[in-house]
Amino acid sequence: MNRQKLISLLSGSRQSNVFWYRLASADPVIVYQPMLAASQAASYANLVNPGTYDAFAGVAPSWTAPKGWMTNGITQYLRTGYTAPGSQNRTMAVMVSGFTGGFPLGSSLQLASDGYSIYLSAGTLYGFNRGQATKALSGTVNKTIIMSGNKVYLDGVDQGITIADKTITETENYLLCVKGGANPLFFMNSGSIFRAGAMWETTLSAAEALATSNAMNALIYGVVFEGDSLTDGLQPAPQTPYPNQCVDLLTAYPDWWNISTSGHTAAQIATQGAAADALYKSSYGKNVFVLWAGTNDILNGVSAADTFASIVSSCAGRKAAGFKTVVLTLHPMAHALLSPAEEVQRLALNSLINAGHASIDKVRDISILPNLQNPANMTFFQDGVHLTSAGYAEVAGPVADDIMSV
Repeated sequence: MNRQKLISLLSGSRQSNVFWYRLASADPVIVYQPMLAASQAASYANLVNPGTYDAFAGVAPSWTAPKGWMTNGITQYLRTGYTAPGSQNRTMAVMVSGFTGGFPLGSSLQLASDGYSIYLSAGTLYGFNRGQATKALSGTVNKTIIMSGNKVYLDGVDQGITIADKTITETENYLLCVKGGANPLFFMNSGSIFRAGAMWETTLSAAEALATSNAMNALIYGVVFEGDSLTDGLQPAPQTPYPNQCVDLLTAYPDWWNISTSGHTAAQIATQGAAADALYKSSYGKNVFVLWAGTNDILNGVSAADTFASIVSSCAGRKAAGFKTVVLTLHPMAHALLSPAEEVQRLALNSLINAGHASIDKVRDISILPNLQNPANMTFFQDGVHLTSAGYAEVAGPVADDIMSV
């Protein structure tokens, strides 16, 4: 197809990655990438052949460009008009986030025959082709899932399960659920996100499955937020933390984690890097570590120099693991909390952070944000230190810019 026509269907800063489905020896028959689409209507386009097998609504799901398609888990689904050959000489791939259950895509589900489809239920991943193979998973699924022939791959890794090969009578392939007789059934659970998917009328080799998975994952970022109660956002009263607000502002919704703990010092965080490193994934477009810490060190009498050394230690460790690093300064705080001597240390720490370090890729100077200059302003501050949801919104926007540009 015409490359310019393809690009016109998509938005965002990573259009060069849209050809993830061109990495196998044969092109797929249908490709959908609602994440980064220019509009909900554009998200329905079959990117490999627009106008043929474009998706259309049974009951339209919700959609945003940063995330993709999301359903209510009850009624919302899409149709494709496509019926695949009734054999295992085929492949389906899907990239999901927050996936907890249901069918992201698949064909007929009947009493005696299960169509070629992927299904998650109660922590077990099923590959169906009348027969079935299963794989136990934990928690929500933020992965690419590829079922090719009789094999299942998660993020390109063969799961070592074999699906029985049986000829079946196929019906139309649905998205966000599966077709059961004449009706949609087993919808993707509410909160699950369908980012991209494709179907081939051939099998992929292990190398092709890995390359396709890596290219799909490269469309998104992995972001880890670390810190103390300012990042936790739950002290002294629950607010919407800045990480939650930040990710909603990104061009593409990332896989993200807030691993902060109220009361932690920068020194403690420096010893707990394994928690962040475990979330690193080489196939992401990039991995970003965002650190906002130091207040509790200063309150415990630690000098600005030693606190900065702990911040550098954390960032150096994450850089070694492959992360890009972003560090935030400390905003003005009520004098009732910080003594004059501690305020001197806060200012000194901010100066050290702003001066930069080889381990820190981006510095965000929160201390100069106009609406965070007066700790007595209860629109933005809860208690002179912790912020309200409105205060965290002041932080979220600039940090989102840093995540996108780092």
